[in-house]
Amino acid sequence: MPILLRILIVFLSFWTISAFAYRNQTISGNFHRIVISGNIKSVRLHQTRGTPYMVINGDQADIQDNEFYIQDDWLKAHVGEGYPKFGEISLDIWVNNIHTINIKGNIPLKGLNLYTSGLAINTMGSPEIHLNGHIVLNHVRIGERTQLMVEGINTKNLSLQMSGASFAKLQGNMDIGRLDIRDHSCLNMHWISTYQLKFTLAGYTNVQLAGQVQVLDLDMYDHAQFGGRYLRANRVFVKTNGFSQAQISAVRSQHTYALDESHIDYFNVPLMKTDLMVLSGETLDLREWSQRFAVNDDTFGD
Repeated sequence: MPILLRILIVFLSFWTISAFAYRNQTISGNFHRIVISGNIKSVRLHQTRGTPYMVINGDQADIQDNEFYIQDDWLKAHVGEGYPKFGEISLDIWVNNIHTINIKGNIPLKGLNLYTSGLAINTMGSPEIHLNGHIVLNHVRIGERTQLMVEGINTKNLSLQMSGASFAKLQGNMDIGRLDIRDHSCLNMHWISTYQLKFTLAGYTNVQLAGQVQVLDLDMYDHAQFGGRYLRANRVFVKTNGFSQAQISAVRSQHTYALDESHIDYFNVPLMKTDLMVLSGETLDLREWSQRFAVNDDTFGD
């Protein structure tokens, strides 16, 4: 038999075996919560009106040696240490109303045009998560180097906890119930509409908020930064320590207390304000120069 023909037969045999081994496997059943962990390349969420299901993309041997199942309203997918051995594993998950997303590990997750009536997101590791659609986001707890972006939020009581060097960008209409931002975390949120917003920032946290609030009560320490220039607040209470920096925009009343090397910048002059500065602390008027002596401004200067 000619050598070229033998090579061709070997190649075709190898290709046939590989094609047979690398195929999709589908798991279907009722679930509203997912937990993903291990060495999974990526996860994609899709919206469906029918029964939820998951398609596992990978080698058949790797799929059989790891955990993919539905139990008690949970979809669980785990690829253990040392796997996959025969190629990458990725997941496509079709959901009709997802309530919980738990991710452990560095697993990118993307879901577009989703509908949820109440969603909680929890991460351990450094995943990148991108979701959009009509999302009632109730609870977020992320850590380490998680990167989270959610668009289309509509919620009345959001609880947000961030630690490590996590980053979150949240867009939509949000009423905040709790903010707990720590370490080197960075948060960008708009549009906020809530009555009272009270929280503490420390470390190297960076928070940027836009929207409206009746009462803003903020304590800051270390090198924390707060950007509230576009957060319209009727009443503002801000205390800064260390090297922290705050930007505020008060409408009715402003009460600031700047200590150490910290400083507070304000971009609107309210009807009433009291500013106390200790040591090298500063409270500065950062309005545009043309606004400072406006005809209808009788709260600044002579």
